Amino acid sequence: MTIFNQNKKSIESDPFGLISLSPLIYLWLLCLLLLTACTARDSDLENALSAKLQQFKNSNAPSMDLREVLGKNWRKVCVQSPYEYEERFSKDSGEKINRLLDISENEFALWVFYDDGSVRAAIFDKVKMDILYFGVPISKEGKPIICASPKYPHIYAGGQTGRTIFYFNGHRTYALTDKQRICHRKQI
Repeated sequence: MTIFNQNKKSIESDPFGLISLSPLIYLWLLCLLLLTACTARDSDLENALSAKLQQFKNSNAPSMDLREVLGKNWRKVCVQSPYEYEERFSKDSGEKINRLLDISENEFALWVFYDDGSVRAAIFDKVKMDILYFGVPISKEGKPIICASPKYPHIYAGGQTGRTIFYFNGHRTYALTDKQRICHRKQI
């Protein structure tokens, strides 16, 4: 058998050349796959949060407790607005994100950071939910409040022009400018 025939046989049995790849490359590909899976969009989380947010929106309750949906094993929930970029999101949230979700101007995303280090994200359509936007109040220190924690686990609702605005209230130390003023459903 000539060398040409040997190469032809090996190409026929492994047309993509995967058998000859180093085990380290397989390990690297597995790690990449697992890393990507850890920050995946989670449809179960999306459905649970959507139902709870819709129920909250239709109620007269002043806030929604995220612990009712997320349980006890999360450490932070942060909102990603349209046109957000990684550096600002990481700075404002205090979390390292390699790649944000691609969302349209009619969507927002909630990122859930769990105690075990995993991260899940859910995307919501503002038009389908009939909300104006997910607001970002500014703290007295001038920092945007884009996250909730188990210590302050509530999403609040306000309204402008008859449409709902959701927002986190952080430590209740926000100082809104006239442009950012949110009308509360009830006095908090």
